[in-house]
Amino acid sequence: MSWMDRNKHFFNRGGLEGLFRYFRAAGLEKALNALCGDYGVRRFLIRFSFAHNQVKIQALDTVALQKGGGPPPPELQKSKTVLVEQALTRLYFNMKTGPSWTQGAIGYVRDCDNRFSIMPFFDEDVSFASLSVLPVPEESHPLEGPEYKNIRGSMEAKLAPVIQRTQTTRSEWSHWEITDKKLTLFFQEGTMTHHKVEPLATFSLSQKMWSWQVKEPLFNEEIFRWERMVLSFDAAMELGMVTAARLGAQWLFVASVEQEGPSVSLLVAVWDGYY
Repeated sequence: MSWMDRNKHFFNRGGLEGLFRYFRAAGLEKALNALCGDYGVRRFLIRFSFAHNQVKIQALDTVALQKGGGPPPPELQKSKTVLVEQALTRLYFNMKTGPSWTQGAIGYVRDCDNRFSIMPFFDEDVSFASLSVLPVPEESHPLEGPEYKNIRGSMEAKLAPVIQRTQTTRSEWSHWEITDKKLTLFFQEGTMTHHKVEPLATFSLSQKMWSWQVKEPLFNEEIFRWERMVLSFDAAMELGMVTAARLGAQWLFVASVEQEGPSVSLLVAVWDGYY
């Protein structure tokens, strides 16, 4: 008899959903998502056990996927693993008087759109836990594949001045407007500057969503052909500057756009000295 069958009477006929309520109450889903970062395909298995009044992770089984992704980012494995252990410890004590366990494994899979699934194993079911039982996401995230990494690497020389110019550009304008690919910046003292521009994309920080705002893909690579993708703020700014540099622009203009619903930022490639 499996652990789930042995303890199913604790879940009020809810099956796995009853178990997942324990997970949410312990903050386990939130901790696993933090371990995985803001975006990217993930597929791994965490093995853990309870001893000395706490749950400790014994192993994280994973392999790099062919098109990128798979393991959690190394820097997050170092900084966020403790959050997962704390959540698992809360889970242990929450379940101690009901469907108790002393060891377990959690399989985690997330696709390129940040939809994730969790596959739990406890006590006698741990022997069935392996990477082979976890599904492999069909699509990779375009920022994690070798194609974008090659673009990023080949753009180092052109990208550096764009980053510097973007970070040092005076941002004291009172308002701005874009018409016919011309950006006009208005300053408090009554002066204005004009720049040739190419609107690139919008980015919603609350939704972590990048949306290209171009009629046709700017380049042929996969990342330029996805209409929308989940990104972190830092990744969005880098992609904006990489695109600006590849277009031959001098800097990246970023400004909030007023609209109904979640606020978004507009990212625009800018050339100096054209107007």
